[in-house]
Amino acid sequence: MWIWRAVWLSGWFGLAALWSGPGVSAEEARPPVEAVAAAEPVPTVAGRELAGWVADLESEQRVVRLRAVRSLAPFGSAAGEPLRGVLESEDPAVRYLAAIDLGRLGGEPLEASVERLKSLRDDPHPAVQMAAAFALCRSGNREGNLDLLVERLDDPERAMACSAAQLLEQLDPLPEEAAAAVREAKQREWDAIEARQFAEAEEGSEGEGRGGTETLGGEPSASPAVDPTDQFLFRRPQSQPLQAGKDHPNVLWMVATDLSPELGCYGDAEARTPHLDQLASEGLRFDRAHAPAGTGAVVRSGMFTGVSPLSLGSQNEPSRIVPPHEVRHAGELFRAAGYYCTHRGVGALPFENPSTAWDRQGSEHADWRERDQATQPFFAVVELSGSEPIGPIDPIEPPTAEPPTAEPPAAAPPADGDVPLLYAATAEERGQWARYRARVARIDRQVGELLERLAEDGLEEHTLVVFTSVSGRGLPGGSVWLVESATRIPLIVRWPAALPGGRVRKDLVSLLDLLPTMLAAAGLREPQSLGGDQSPRESSLLQGRRLLVERSAAEPAYLFFHRDRVRGDVDLQRAARDRRWKYLRNYEPSKPYTAHPWLSRKPIEELYDCQKDPEEAENLAERPQYAERLGRMRRATEQWQQEVGDQGLVPEAVLMHEQRPGGRFERTAPPVIRRSGSTVLMYCTTDGAAIAYRTRSEGEWSRWRLYVDGLKLDETERVEAKAVRMGYRESKIARN
Repeated sequence: MWIWRAVWLSGWFGLAALWSGPGVSAEEARPPVEAVAAAEPVPTVAGRELAGWVADLESEQRVVRLRAVRSLAPFGSAAGEPLRGVLESEDPAVRYLAAIDLGRLGGEPLEASVERLKSLRDDPHPAVQMAAAFALCRSGNREGNLDLLVERLDDPERAMACSAAQLLEQLDPLPEEAAAAVREAKQREWDAIEARQFAEAEEGSEGEGRGGTETLGGEPSASPAVDPTDQFLFRRPQSQPLQAGKDHPNVLWMVATDLSPELGCYGDAEARTPHLDQLASEGLRFDRAHAPAGTGAVVRSGMFTGVSPLSLGSQNEPSRIVPPHEVRHAGELFRAAGYYCTHRGVGALPFENPSTAWDRQGSEHADWRERDQATQPFFAVVELSGSEPIGPIDPIEPPTAEPPTAEPPAAAPPADGDVPLLYAATAEERGQWARYRARVARIDRQVGELLERLAEDGLEEHTLVVFTSVSGRGLPGGSVWLVESATRIPLIVRWPAALPGGRVRKDLVSLLDLLPTMLAAAGLREPQSLGGDQSPRESSLLQGRRLLVERSAAEPAYLFFHRDRVRGDVDLQRAARDRRWKYLRNYEPSKPYTAHPWLSRKPIEELYDCQKDPEEAENLAERPQYAERLGRMRRATEQWQQEVGDQGLVPEAVLMHEQRPGGRFERTAPPVIRRSGSTVLMYCTTDGAAIAYRTRSEGEWSRWRLYVDGLKLDETERVEAKAVRMGYRESKIARN
């Protein structure tokens, strides 16, 4: 046991070093590319022989094609011919993957493909050109091809530049000039991440725009032939302002990061969480709540849209995607209905946080206390501070270094008996666990402060309070991978006006369920899928289920999970879990696997009995007596991938070029303002855009509000507006 734990921690240190910045060499970050070719070929992959996967290469469904091409490399040189055949596929993602795998396989499969790979140097898709250049470099044809990869390091689309860096690191030997260019590119990317995180922390309040200050005066000379009445994305359910109460409760989300259910109310006797324990005693505790992934920004994407990140293409962290135009942000949905919406703290997303989502956002404001009317319902999201990851690369500080509080941390690291086995080997590990415990206590105190403010304002009865975390504990064995400690999270809900206290639910729950549950509780309609004629279909866009209201959906047979790129570490893993069993499929079996280091090799499939084996130490996938269960969970996972349109199977360089060609950010079209007497109508010709407006009669401009379905203004009042679409730059400001 001690031996595999030491191996496991050393592997995690390597991954953490990759996270720490661009100064990590390729040798430290990933195994040599020869590991793919040297791996012993397998007779089957995920229960199918080579011929079965080759047949799927002709599927009309992109998910099926990509899953097939990603399943060929483990067959070794036998995969050479089918990979060579799909170098001419109409799908650039298939061409990209085939070229990369041929380069990694090397030997006869690569040599037989050189001429076709040379033709791909002129491919219309820049990512495919890059993949062909990599494979040709692997065949010894470096002239011109190495230069192409180095040039891609300066590509304005960051996914293309990052992919170029990853491919260059797999070329050995890499000339020093090229290695220096890789280091510089990684430094630029790291600086960009740091700058974006700082900007999000300092984000302005009242929805101030990030799209520039250019303005448009009056109405354009030629208005598009669009009927404004067909452009209303939001409609109020009633003409009168909403009043907070049982039918339209306030909603407060308290969101932590990297926190597992190590709380007193979950049976942890060592936890110091009196406020959360009290919250659970007054409300509803979910014992089988999970995040769909192990990283915060990806999970927030699903929480705030109600749509799987794999459907949006937001599965990589960090990234800046362009969500489908039908997708709406939770804040926009609540705000359009008449709620006052605020977001406090830093919570990264894979797209720009739309300014139309919040009345107030940023690190400094008074949440619901700044709304115009005390009776107006609110939707407030508070990102709890002090829940940052605690990795082994952090300097070890004694627990007494925490700020003094009424409940100080323990004066010394805990004894072995109080620490999970993984963190008990050394004083350093016990110190990490002590700091984790101290941060849990600090989060609990922040929860207590928020609940006290609710009580002071007399809002407890009609406020639906949610406490959760977007990922499991940020320690070795925690975030990133799809182990239990990464995906299982606390979820506590309190709603005195509608929910009896002290209840516990054992059904499987996903954080994707939060948005449909909150909308239903607030009496609001879920956003609908739109047809080509923009008429609503009778189907919800949201993919979660409602948990607290009548006609709630039944517990699903499985929850599904995904693991994709995290910072510089590129891997691909899908998983399914019922109440007892967990199935995992690894699409990158040649890469390091720090989640389960006791395995002699990274398996293509894994199966665990989480009831008997909560640490997931015994892989049952290859045992014949579990073949039926393995096959059933495999088929369910593949069906789920097809239902959500798993965009994680698309190489990121291809995906982002499809969403944002050349790395260019589109700008939302400016809103058109039509005014007749006291009536003001607005619309925008950009699909999926929302409109923010503000008015002025005398003095200063009002705060920005979300335009819904027409305004009544005095003739002396001026109005200006901007249009906002997630993934685009904000429009120029239009005035009337």
